[in-house]
Amino acid sequence: MIQLKDLIQNIAEKDITVQTYAAKVVAINTPQNSIHSPEDVFTVNVIRPDGAMIKNVRLKASIQEEEQGVISIPKLDSWVLVSIIDNLETRAFISQYSEIERTFVRFKNENNQYLEIDSNADQFHILFKEAQPTLPGQAPSEFKSIAKIAFNSLESQNNGDHPSMVTTFYDGEGKLLSETLATGQVQKTVLNTIKNGEPIPRVCFDLNTTSDTVATLHFTGEDETSKQKIDITELGTTIAINEDMTVVTLLENELTITTDQGNGYMASVKDGEVLITKDDLTFKLTDLVTIEKGGVNLGTELQTLITQLQALTVPTPVGPSGPPINANNFATIGTNLSNLLV
Repeated sequence: MIQLKDLIQNIAEKDITVQTYAAKVVAINTPQNSIHSPEDVFTVNVIRPDGAMIKNVRLKASIQEEEQGVISIPKLDSWVLVSIIDNLETRAFISQYSEIERTFVRFKNENNQYLEIDSNADQFHILFKEAQPTLPGQAPSEFKSIAKIAFNSLESQNNGDHPSMVTTFYDGEGKLLSETLATGQVQKTVLNTIKNGEPIPRVCFDLNTTSDTVATLHFTGEDETSKQKIDITELGTTIAINEDMTVVTLLENELTITTDQGNGYMASVKDGEVLITKDDLTFKLTDLVTIEKGGVNLGTELQTLITQLQALTVPTPVGPSGPPINANNFATIGTNLSNLLV
């Protein structure tokens, strides 16, 4: 089949007539078996004002050359100018557009590496990829991604009310190493390691201002269990360690530490008060110390003990004894305890 690039040279060298007329685009033709993308478009069908249909009007010089080129795809039902070389409809190509639906560019270098740029009113995507090794002289059938940048409008990627930018990077086998999503109010980055050929999230960093302003840093192990998660807000910071076995919460004038998922120790510092609990045991430090277990207060029990010691009498051969001669010492001890314990 003669390619358009050859026809252009013939037009320059020979007296060949080129006819141009207006036509309406009625079909966008996508290849059934594209080696790159099923969205590749190289030809369209048009209808002239006299009702005649022309199929497979070219959008590029060589419709069989899928490896590279620059293509503008007209909108369906839009009007275009179609040029025909030497009255042969098989040599028809679009020379002018009234409306463009999409623009596509593919570059290729000698190392079988590609840069693809795909854009329309909703998105602008840039993809770097590389052809998988094939036998000499054999066309590539598979490609592995290297990196991608995607700018998306409000509707194109279902991101709610925000446009987005997504950047992705891949390893030498085309496996996803990292991805970053950014909108007007959200930014999220995930870093992966590759295990048994599959990406496993290891570090995730998330910034969010959709409701409360939150920054989250999350580490996970190769077994996908949570190792450490740090949440930072305008009011404080929470650190969860080893799948929430230990949680540290730091707020203004308040620090709380819990272990064993809340079934073990809990310690807090708030408004000048230190509180440590373990099951039904409580240790509280303010101006005084409070130690309680099962509803029994150590300070109260010691004061009761002092009172009982001060009133201690014992039987003797001649009758009950009198008050202890060191009762004043007991009273001093009781005073000292009241200055320490509640």
